[in-house]
Amino acid sequence: FALFAYNQEQYIREAIEGAFSQDYENLEIILSDDCSSDSTFEIMTDMAAKYDGKHKIILNKNRTNLGVGEHVNQVSHMASGDLIVLAAGDDVSLPLRVELVVKKWLYGNKKCDSIWSGVEQVDGRGKFIRRLSRRPDYSSCSDQIKDLVPAVLGCSHVITRRIFQHFGPINPDVVYEDRVLAFRSLILGGHDYVEEDLVKYRVHDGSISESLRSSSTYSAGARLEFYLSHLHRVNAVLDQYYIDLNLHVSRVGNFDGFNAIIDAISEKKIETDAELLLHSNFLVDRVKGYISGVSVSSFNWRKAIKRMLTLVNPEIPFSHFNFFKM
Repeated sequence: FALFAYNQEQYIREAIEGAFSQDYENLEIILSDDCSSDSTFEIMTDMAAKYDGKHKIILNKNRTNLGVGEHVNQVSHMASGDLIVLAAGDDVSLPLRVELVVKKWLYGNKKCDSIWSGVEQVDGRGKFIRRLSRRPDYSSCSDQIKDLVPAVLGCSHVITRRIFQHFGPINPDVVYEDRVLAFRSLILGGHDYVEEDLVKYRVHDGSISESLRSSSTYSAGARLEFYLSHLHRVNAVLDQYYIDLNLHVSRVGNFDGFNAIIDAISEKKIETDAELLLHSNFLVDRVKGYISGVSVSSFNWRKAIKRMLTLVNPEIPFSHFNFFKM
């Protein structure tokens, strides 16, 4: 059970209580802090010292801030179990989470490399917002890549350690690690899902996903910065897809659908680069982005209007109107 934290003193105690509450017997709990500047690690240390339960506790604090991708790499090396339950320092895992996921994995003869569950979305105070449920997508891998392999609910993600044994570490610039891990599992052993809600997924001002969702409350310039940051993170994911796919082929040989996957990654990469150009300060780059975007994607009149407007003004409030969402 790997609990990742960074500057989450407000929520970390409840997240650790969720880890300690797990019913599963043979559990190793790694409490890992990515060099927080607040009291997150002090709370971790205090709770670990006072814990007298049945689980094995490992406490870690990084000397420098590694970022999401490198932090996941480090903890994957520390873990000794066949399954790694991923947990954020602002979410809460319910007591049956590990037990039910292990049962699902064993029932499937340990074939799947990603398992997740339904979740309860809550606000910063823990108040219920809605239930989130997302079953695995059984469309082709190339089709899923067009949406960056979106099926996984990252907040309830459980992966096999063999993912890292097969593919190696994630690139340090990766922030959307759930998309990378989902892709790796998709081409290695597949996905599975537990219907029950096993995590309270907290959405608050400090979370990455909430920053992107609520960016319409900021100025056009701030929204543009959020969006450009998102596009760079998407590019980091696509670069990792290329690396992982080529490594996988070098180990297992070519397989059906390989060319379609490569084409899908390339097309998504061009679209992302086109969006970056469209939001450039330089008109010549915006024209290049417009041409690239039109040439690689099938015609969609909403996208066409959005691109034309962005060509005129790169600070178009893209996230304010659902009409213009990608």
